[in-house]
Amino acid sequence: MNKFVFTVFKAIAMAMIFVFVFDMVFYLYRALSINQRMLNLMTSMQQVVMDNNYLPQGDYNLYRTLFQELASNYNDPDGDGVADPFDKFVNGFNINYNHDAHDCLDSLVVERYQTSGAGGGSVVNSDVLRKRMDIPANYGDVMVVQVDVEIRQPVWGFDTSAPNVVAGGERGSTAWQNDRTSANIRNAVQTFTYTYYVPCLKYQSITE
Repeated sequence: MNKFVFTVFKAIAMAMIFVFVFDMVFYLYRALSINQRMLNLMTSMQQVVMDNNYLPQGDYNLYRTLFQELASNYNDPDGDGVADPFDKFVNGFNINYNHDAHDCLDSLVVERYQTSGAGGGSVVNSDVLRKRMDIPANYGDVMVVQVDVEIRQPVWGFDTSAPNVVAGGERGSTAWQNDRTSANIRNAVQTFTYTYYVPCLKYQSITE
């Protein structure tokens, strides 16, 4: 009897370990998959910025649609139009289109474009680095092309992003946590940031 009980518990433990391992492997596969697709999209976006000295509104709308479709493919793999909030993979995207890019190594990049000032000193042209893709730059400037994608890590329901606890803190059909669950538990996320410094190569001659 004791051997039978031990065998049952061993089988249950092995099954639980297998579930966690399989979920982690599947998460890593999806993370690598979306990373490769983002690299392809970013290569295309860099070319558009290089050719136009910025990201035109029409191209921005196109990439926004592509990002939305990418998120939909991961959040709703069966294509029924209903994403499972507990199995959501992509939280969203951030692109430096109407705001500055973050965490740029502007000092390192700008130093490459120093010009001699009065008395032989060096003057840094601070306008050389463009941190917003919606404002056209000049020929020879460097534009930051940056996109963030936030993905959710597997937490197997142990997070406070689940539906609210029912009144009184008791467990309910749609709430797993109770009044003794730590409020510090949050949904674990990982942000992939793609940052590129793209030279603006569109030359426009002005003649009267």
